Amino acid sequence: MILGLASATGHPFRTQLDDFVDVRPPVVARAVDYLHDHVADPISVADVARHCGISVRSLQDGFQRHIGRSPSAYLRTLRIRGVHDELVETSPQQDTVAAVAHRWGFVHLGRFASLYSAEFGETPSQTLRRVY
Repeated sequence: MILGLASATGHPFRTQLDDFVDVRPPVVARAVDYLHDHVADPISVADVARHCGISVRSLQDGFQRHIGRSPSAYLRTLRIRGVHDELVETSPQQDTVAAVAHRWGFVHLGRFASLYSAEFGETPSQTLRRVY
């Protein structure tokens, strides 16, 4: 019961909890798997809904109810984290922020930089130039 309650509420550790306990309906789990499998592909919410055999509205409702955000927001988070991981692993001599962002499906670099900074507290170029 406690796990169900914790999974149904929005909190900063929601995604970590979902990794351990899958209390989502099968259709939402199938949509999440599809998003993970196609994270860098140019997909839309309609593509995900079609893959799952449900309407866009049903998909959005299911995500809001069981994930706490829209499918688009979930995909954006996956992509932002993918960019971050890649920027951490590469160097400015090997790649550019723009090239990495484009590979992960971001086409508007200004919007991307804003989302990235909000998520990680630094600009993408700061992550790229950081030396550990």
